[in-house]
Amino acid sequence: MAKMPELVVKIQPGFVGLQLIAQERERQIDALDGEGYTAAHDDEYRGAELLRAASCYVEAARMLELGSCIAVVSQANRARAAWPWHSAEFKPDADPIRNLEKAGALIAAEIDRLARARGCGPIQVFTHRAIPHARARTSQWVNGCARVRAP
Repeated sequence: MAKMPELVVKIQPGFVGLQLIAQERERQIDALDGEGYTAAHDDEYRGAELLRAASCYVEAARMLELGSCIAVVSQANRARAAWPWHSAEFKPDADPIRNLEKAGALIAAEIDRLARARGCGPIQVFTHRAIPHARARTSQWVNGCARVRAP
């Protein structure tokens, strides 16, 4: 199998969440040290399984933030019931941030899957300096494919 090209993302200070999600997605894809969940593997899921799995991790993080031990156990059981795959594969963490990393990576996998299904290639980056207040990165969908607007 061909090695995927390395994606280099410059992350500004204060964007720790984005970096953690990117690292988790990389771990999920890595067949040697991670799960081996490649694009081809993700493309098999067309019933919102990746989104359902992400929602289970979001719910686990939410319940941990609420801090109710009984609620956490109860919600963990409900999340496990909503989990789209074998229950042994649902591995919520005691750290809500870790659960959100997993959720974010699963959402990124679903975005990639949808983009591939639309026939989108790599994201095109363009610069838009005509609007002075458009300094933040935004995305635009053109013909069903994402284009990232850089400042």
